[in-house]
Amino acid sequence: MRKTIFAGALAGMLLTGGAMPAIAQDQPAADSEKAAAVSVGATVVDTSGAPVGTVESVADDMAVISTGAAKVRVPVSALAAGEKGLTIGITKAELEAKAKPQ
Repeated sequence: MRKTIFAGALAGMLLTGGAMPAIAQDQPAADSEKAAAVSVGATVVDTSGAPVGTVESVADDMAVISTGAAKVRVPVSALAAGEKGLTIGITKAELEAKAKPQ
């Protein structure tokens, strides 16, 4: 259920040009370890472990992920620590598609 909420919140943020509902922005990171893991240069993978990109910058609870073809701002809360790096609930192709103007 958490992944569904997470994916829905991320998709909503991407589709609205970065505007997130206040409830999504006001939620603190689950723990300080998770927040500390989101740093410049960190690897980002999808839930299957496939590469998505790297964290290019972090500011104001938002991270910029560079996929090589696109740079996308996502809430730090959309990233979770995983075995292969930070995990996001969306594939590289989906992230890049949502980053393009409609």
